[in-house]
Parts: sequence; C-alpha cells; structure tokens
Amino acid sequence: LGKEYEVEVMLATGLLNPEDIGVEILLAKQSGDTKTIVMQTEFNITSRRTGEATYKIKFVPTASGTFLSAIRIYAKNPNTPHRQDFCLVKWV
Repeated sequence: LGKEYEVEVMLATGLLNPEDIGVEILLAKQSGDTKTIVMQTEFNITSRRTGEATYKIKFVPTASGTFLSAIRIYAKNPNTPHRQDFCLVKWV
C-alpha cells in the first residue's frame, strides 16, 4: 500500500495506428464466486515506431489486500459499444 507500480506493454501494431488499440489494467477483489472490479485504468502511449508501440501506466494502490489483476488489449473505437463483445480482445 502506498508503493507506486509501473507497468509497460510493448505491442507489435503492424499497420494499425497505436491510438486504435486500447490497453488497460484491471484489479479485482474476489469474494466466493463473485469478482468486483476495484480499479480500471487505461495505459498511455509512451513511444511509437513503425510497426510497434509502447504503452505505460503508473499507479498507487489505494487499498490493501489480495487482488486479481489482468491487462486487457482491445480495439479502441468510439463506435464499438462494449469492449468485451468482440473477438479482438486479448488478455495478458
């Protein structure tokens, strides 16, 4: 608690624009069979080169305990109603 964490993801983007790819981290608490998301934060693009991009986030947890964590990579477009509805979502 109180320690800053930094997470970095480098993606091979091919011909895609890095802004068309979203990367976010999710932290959840589990109680029995129920999982509750307690943090969902999007990464920032920190560098780009032809065919690849780096996304980074820094965060300080505000609660102690054991958390489930995941990184979600998804197609980022204002016309998509739900990130999880598409086969283009990848979990890390």
